[in-house]
Amino acid sequence: MNTKKGFTLVEMLVVIGLLAIFGVAIGIALNRNMKQNKVNQEKEFNQKVIGAANLYASNNSDILTSLYEDKGYIIVKVNDIIDAGYIQDNLVNPSTNEKIDGNENILISLDSNGIINIEYPVVDSSKDYLKVQTIIVPFGSSLDTICYEGINTDSLNYIKANGNPLNNYLIKNTNIKCDTSTVSPNKKGTYEVKYDYKTENGLWKQATRFVVVEEQSDHFSTLLPGENFRAKIKALSGQTGWINTNIKSIQRSSTLKSGLTDDNLVSTSDSKYPIYAWYTTNTINYYTEAEKIYMNSNSSGMFAHLN
Repeated sequence: MNTKKGFTLVEMLVVIGLLAIFGVAIGIALNRNMKQNKVNQEKEFNQKVIGAANLYASNNSDILTSLYEDKGYIIVKVNDIIDAGYIQDNLVNPSTNEKIDGNENILISLDSNGIINIEYPVVDSSKDYLKVQTIIVPFGSSLDTICYEGINTDSLNYIKANGNPLNNYLIKNTNIKCDTSTVSPNKKGTYEVKYDYKTENGLWKQATRFVVVEEQSDHFSTLLPGENFRAKIKALSGQTGWINTNIKSIQRSSTLKSGLTDDNLVSTSDSKYPIYAWYTTNTINYYTEAEKIYMNSNSSGMFAHLN
């Protein structure tokens, strides 16, 4: 009797089904790898063009002068980079599998730190925007200074779609407004200032600028908050009411009066050099070794009812 058994129809169908699944999985994996290789090749190609354009711009004084003085961005052609010898004309674009197109645009601009920035490929070269540059401000600067330092200059300017600045277009608190809610003028650090600005077409757009608050120098001191300062001045002058304090002037003294105590201090505790104040007829005198004195960021009511 023949006892050999072959595959049943069901078993064969299962095997065929498994092979089909494996084949699909392998095909998907191969396709994914091919696509990723394609993406990597395109990135490498773009970086070659960007690197060549960066060298071209860095060694072109006319471009640098224009960017720093009167242009928001400059458009050059790939042919300009080829003619200058920074890239070969036989470089193959993996997106088209053809030689690089010499008529393609390359957009050259400056980033917020004043460093050359290259955009390639160029998605949209006809756009207006707010050009912002990172600024450094002294410890204790006013919020208005932090907001609008350099307005209508290369530091903070409106750039038209053709890359040219629209001079004197920006008017603070009118077609440009800023949010400094996260900024601490009396604390060293880097902060973001957010802007809302109105385009020529009446559309509101947003932009962000970085502001660096410098570390407080050893030669700076900060006055007490407004209410505390006023209370000290009132106490020093012997005034108990809110008016008729007989204070006509506040002046800096070249010498420190002897016998002063902490009751005469009108500076914050973190000031490197203390500020001492005392009262003489109609005058508040003060003395400090600090080169500069900053108003406290909370100066509300500082001189209220003092006359």
